[in-house]
Amino acid sequence: MNKQSEYICPICGKDSLCTDFTDGMKWGRAYCVSCDCGGPEVRTGYEENLDAPWRTEARKQFVEVVNEHAALRGPQPDPETGLMKCGCGGIPEFREDKTEPKFGIYTVMCSKCNIRLSGYTNRIDFLKIDWNRAMGWRDDK
Repeated sequence: MNKQSEYICPICGKDSLCTDFTDGMKWGRAYCVSCDCGGPEVRTGYEENLDAPWRTEARKQFVEVVNEHAALRGPQPDPETGLMKCGCGGIPEFREDKTEPKFGIYTVMCSKCNIRLSGYTNRIDFLKIDWNRAMGWRDDK
């Protein structure tokens, strides 16, 4: 872990990862002040210094645990669009057909291979669910 990424929260991505004691001074952990998530406890050796080795170890273990869980969880929908990547690796895009007889019909289309899912009138939430399921995401986990 390089110094620049050492304080980046692996959950929310903000530069707000801190360390503190959790049980007296024997144990400590890394936590994020932005999203209020925390990592596993590590032994501190009763060291209070801000550059104590346990603080670096706590941040490192926090990132490792998050990465292990992310690998088990599998691919997830994009947080901005709510859509999974296409099977070809392309980025899906929402489109609305604004021609008169089809006004309000929404489509999701891959920017790389042009596969599409369409025919949804004003129900983008159903369109997202069906697209994501077609791309292998299981929302029942």
